Amino acid sequence: MISLIMTLTLFAVIRLCNDLTKQENYWEIHTRGFILLELGLAWAYSVVAVILGPQWFQFNRRHGNRPFMEYSAVSIYALACALTTMKLSHSIEGKTVLANEMILPAIVAALLTCLFYSYLRDREFERINSANALKLSETRRTQLATELKLLRAQYHPHFLFNTLNTVYFQIDENNEKARHTIENLSDILRYQLYTPDEPVALTDEVETMKKFVTLCSLRKSRSLKLRLDISDIPPHMKIYPLLLIPLVENAFKFVGGDNMISISLKVEDETLSFRITNSLSPDIIQKQSFGLGLSNLRRRLSILYPNDNHFLTTTHSDNEFSAEMRLSLTNVIQNTQSDESKNPMHNSR
Repeated sequence: MISLIMTLTLFAVIRLCNDLTKQENYWEIHTRGFILLELGLAWAYSVVAVILGPQWFQFNRRHGNRPFMEYSAVSIYALACALTTMKLSHSIEGKTVLANEMILPAIVAALLTCLFYSYLRDREFERINSANALKLSETRRTQLATELKLLRAQYHPHFLFNTLNTVYFQIDENNEKARHTIENLSDILRYQLYTPDEPVALTDEVETMKKFVTLCSLRKSRSLKLRLDISDIPPHMKIYPLLLIPLVENAFKFVGGDNMISISLKVEDETLSFRITNSLSPDIIQKQSFGLGLSNLRRRLSILYPNDNHFLTTTHSDNEFSAEMRLSLTNVIQNTQSDESKNPMHNSR
């Protein structure tokens, strides 16, 4: 519809300006073939303009081109189409188009084409803005839904945390193992609930991981072969919280076969290397999937340690599964120091 309106507008305005200037009757001095050809070429030119107009706008928007360049190309297209149309239509009647006959139709075509392009450009811009507004609205709605889920999810850990404290004091003081188990579980819950989403001391993260390993070991048989190799950790090293536990949880969840779990952690040149291996049984390989927890961890790492600041790979065979994670702690240290220098209250403590 827009291309038809553009065609009729172009044809009518050119006819009005040209015929009044020359005092000619266009419909009497030209043949039917001449008129139909000009109308057909004008329509084809309008269709192409309407189809390519939004794409041309998107191209210039992506490349940051200035409006001058954008409209210059549109004007050149209009001039080329107007001159081509006149030459083809006049060739039917065996006439030669003079230079002064081309000026007025070419200028009118260029001006009207720029006008229609402005309309198409504004419409495309409004469409993009509406799409962005809808996406923003959906994002806000998703964020609110996620926040509600988190608030609901926090109710149960808080209830469990408070109940554990009550049970702890109800256990006889001579039962040290039970008290120690509840104390470890309470510490892990406290760490998960109250640790902010910002870098924490690597020593705290490792200590929480050790307590988690202790709790998981209690649920396994005495035949569990656990090897824990943790090197000395510099006290100034920091890490985003709860990145080690998912791999440990995955190992204890799928351990089988020889019942072996090996955990190794070391820090060299401000790079954390964490490797965990667990044996597997054939039935676990067939029935289980290792995807969900690791995919969530990969997503967190891509956000917290973007680009080349993290590395996570997994391998598994018929009887063994291994996961290796390396994190660059340099940016975490620099960002933490930068935040501390910007916070005068922190420096005054």
